[in-house]
Amino acid sequence: MKQYYRKAKGHYDSMVLRNIINPWSALMSLGAVLGGTGAAVLHGNVEPFLASIIALFAMFTQLTTNVMHKYFLAVRYKKNHPDDTRIIKTSEGISLISFLPKIAQVFGLLAIMCGFTIMGMTNLWAIILGIITFGLCYIAANGKPKFTASFWGMLVAFLLMGPVAMAGSCLVEASRDANNGILNWFDLAPALYMSLIGGTMGVGCNLMYAFRNQEDPLAPLQIKEQTKRLSPKTVKIVMIITGIVEMTVSSAVAFSIATEQDIIWWLISTACGIGCLAINLAIVIKLPKKGDEVPEWMMTLLYIKCFVGGLLALLHFAVIGLPNDAPRDVF
Repeated sequence: MKQYYRKAKGHYDSMVLRNIINPWSALMSLGAVLGGTGAAVLHGNVEPFLASIIALFAMFTQLTTNVMHKYFLAVRYKKNHPDDTRIIKTSEGISLISFLPKIAQVFGLLAIMCGFTIMGMTNLWAIILGIITFGLCYIAANGKPKFTASFWGMLVAFLLMGPVAMAGSCLVEASRDANNGILNWFDLAPALYMSLIGGTMGVGCNLMYAFRNQEDPLAPLQIKEQTKRLSPKTVKIVMIITGIVEMTVSSAVAFSIATEQDIIWWLISTACGIGCLAINLAIVIKLPKKGDEVPEWMMTLLYIKCFVGGLLALLHFAVIGLPNDAPRDVF
């Protein structure tokens, strides 16, 4: 794939290490946490320092997963092609199997440090959500090459960017309020609704990533399988559906908590939802027929959309608030 490899030699180039780490994807995780923080700040149940640590944890976890995904692909390639060592080496001859884990360790240790800080500031929910996050990230990174483009890969992306990142961060931040129960309906309801938006955005990013990387030289066995299963038509259909969901839910959530004085914010949220759909439609129109011809700006635009969506949700909820902040337990 031209954005990752040198065609002439088939080597990883150390100058494109950025593409392996995929730093722009951290914006996707950051946006999801910002959306969950917005749901928590809706009632004043948020602390800036704790929210910042959760955001750092999400970003470092995302980068660790990106690197480990490439590592597991390199391991599988070496197992299936023991005599071919060119692809799994950089242009300087450094083995990816020994090099990528060192990068993952750096991001992983930073994520662990943030995780312990979160556990020290909150309660049992942080440990439970940490275990769930680790399990889903391991599945996403260590899944078979065709897993990313399958239904289960989409489901993992939805859960990570939706219920886990958004509702989870809201739950952890809101649990700091001693006056509220562990499961509080007013605290969790907006986050659960927002999870639909974050989850569908995660599905869109994951699907586009799978389409763009389906001809990855590290996974030659997946080419035929994914080319048949993940056609441009499938990508376009999913992008349109996710765009419609994002537009509809963002407008509905804003309308459900808006008052007559907040109608301008409902209009802004509706406009943002229309913007999400417009971005997806633009990608559908410009989407090339082959994955390796997908320009980098498409993936970057999807990541930025996730970040801006979460940021606007945070600002929106911080301004609106709720007229009735009385706790109501789910159970």
